[in-house]
Amino acid sequence: MISPESVAEILGMVRIEDIISDYVQLKKSGSNFKGLSPFSKERTPSFYVSPSKQIFKDFSSGKGGNAVSFVMDMEQVSYPEALRILAQKYNIEIKETQSQNPEEKQAQAHRESLMLSAGFAQDFFKAQLHTEEGKTIGASYFKERGFNAKTIEKFGLGYSPSAWDGLVKATQENAYNLSYFQELGLIREKEGRLYDFFRERVVFPIQNVSGRAIAFGARTLKADKNIPKYINSPESEIYQKSKVLYGIHQAKQEIVKQNNCYLVEGYTDVLSLHQAGVENVVASAGTALTEEQVRLLQRYTSHVTLLYDGDIAGIKASLRGIDLLLKAGLNIKVVLLPEGHDPDSFAQSHNQDDILAYLAQNSLDFIDFTIKALSIETENDPIQKVKLVKEVLRAIALIPDRITQEVYIKLCAQKLGFEETLLYQELRKEQQQHFVAQKASVENNPEVFQDYSTSEEKSSLQTESSTYAIEAEIIKALLQYGTEKVLFEALSENGDKETLSIPLAEYVVLEFSQDDLAPNEEIFRKMYALFAEALQENKPLPDEKTFTTHHEQDIVKRATDLLTSPYTLSPTWAKHNIQVAQVKEQLDRHARQLLLHFKLKHVQALQEKVLKQLQENQAEENYLITRYMQLGKAKRYFAEQLGMVII
Repeated sequence: MISPESVAEILGMVRIEDIISDYVQLKKSGSNFKGLSPFSKERTPSFYVSPSKQIFKDFSSGKGGNAVSFVMDMEQVSYPEALRILAQKYNIEIKETQSQNPEEKQAQAHRESLMLSAGFAQDFFKAQLHTEEGKTIGASYFKERGFNAKTIEKFGLGYSPSAWDGLVKATQENAYNLSYFQELGLIREKEGRLYDFFRERVVFPIQNVSGRAIAFGARTLKADKNIPKYINSPESEIYQKSKVLYGIHQAKQEIVKQNNCYLVEGYTDVLSLHQAGVENVVASAGTALTEEQVRLLQRYTSHVTLLYDGDIAGIKASLRGIDLLLKAGLNIKVVLLPEGHDPDSFAQSHNQDDILAYLAQNSLDFIDFTIKALSIETENDPIQKVKLVKEVLRAIALIPDRITQEVYIKLCAQKLGFEETLLYQELRKEQQQHFVAQKASVENNPEVFQDYSTSEEKSSLQTESSTYAIEAEIIKALLQYGTEKVLFEALSENGDKETLSIPLAEYVVLEFSQDDLAPNEEIFRKMYALFAEALQENKPLPDEKTFTTHHEQDIVKRATDLLTSPYTLSPTWAKHNIQVAQVKEQLDRHARQLLLHFKLKHVQALQEKVLKQLQENQAEENYLITRYMQLGKAKRYFAEQLGMVII
């Protein structure tokens, strides 16, 4: 756990405009900055950054928050992970809380040592491209392959020299612990002698989503068939190949913008396409697509386009990758390149416009692609055609969305000339078989049932209360003007009325407390509680920064939403000509109106509840009638105070 002191240091040091400018091209706009949304495609900038408040708001996607929130959204990492990324950028040493036991501290220190060692190795390999040997062999190879200096730098490409112990000596000279490099597979031992595993090869660093090196792939430039063309790092504590996609760090922003990811096979496929301007591309890097890789893709998009060679092997490779993507509910397209081309060669021999045009014109829905791919072997053979249909239905059965299934069944019926009812019957059989297999899998492995829903997805399912808009405005007023003084009428000790000047936050808390009220929405209750607790404990009132730097991200995001939204209440407020412009100048009246509206809504809800009880329960009829009339009287009072007429 990161200590509160370290969190405060990180948040105090971070400048949100510096962090966001690493991802978004920002332009000055008054006292703020603006740019194109990194979360959605747009032509007119609707992404704003406020240096004074240290918050951002993206009006196209609805996202907002502080620097930590932004890193969490962009990198798809947890709150502590985002803090660590920021700490690394600002060279802040993180102190851990005492709640960490020695084993946890040791494990974390060990992991970080591995990361630092991998980072050192990446820098070493990059530097070798500028040596005489590196220029002659490594740099000339990359140039021959068509990779420019910008691509080489962006992906951290490098070269491992032919000397047996080049990296070994470099680690020793810089006082690194060799055991970490051995654990990463960078340095090995043979007959008591340490040597560089990747020697005399060009090196492709494999980076995590944050851009830190975690492993390496290396290609020999020799024509010796007895030497493997590619060798890769072994798995380690920081690298599990089933969980990594090559190029994800460089591609993630464009994937989000385009809401589509091109999936290829190799390092050079990614490099060439990226250099040609198709930046939303990643590779499974020599491994069959895994569930972990699919979940990684789901962080950034719901659309995946498989891009493969146009030969039979490429077609079958595409079919193998489709199942996991369908099962995850992703929308799948497939593009087969012209015969004789792979993604690397196609990108190197065409310009960006031609590449994009080809991808758009030759992008096939997975049903069309599967039919086209399998029809090559079926031709006019009726038995093979039945197999084709079963294969298509098997794939459709994997799709979790029922409506999508029905759309594909109709499409399949049109393409293959079968009755929809027959296809539905066969689909149900496939689903039953799938269910039986899944049930057996769950019984053998209960951990299959994991909840991957985000808190945002869950909260979006909750309905807003009838007082939501008013509560939002009350909390917004507290955020912006909580310490501003308003006039409050109170009774003195001798029973006379006296007018006091007190902070708005104290006025709201007093009004709520005397009627035993609180906001109905959970998020607003949490935010209101910070004011109430401060007053109760005689502490300074919270300000905007308290909320925009809070450790709970739901509070940060809601505070950002409120601070960046205009003073617009529910449509009924405009209907009754309730003006809330120049709030600060009319703060007394504005605060009183808000509380009266809240109380009116609250009383109306109570009255409806009593009416329902009255209709259902005759035993307490007299009490309920009396209570209903009391509430009606209160409702009319609040309405009159607001200048409203309620019949």
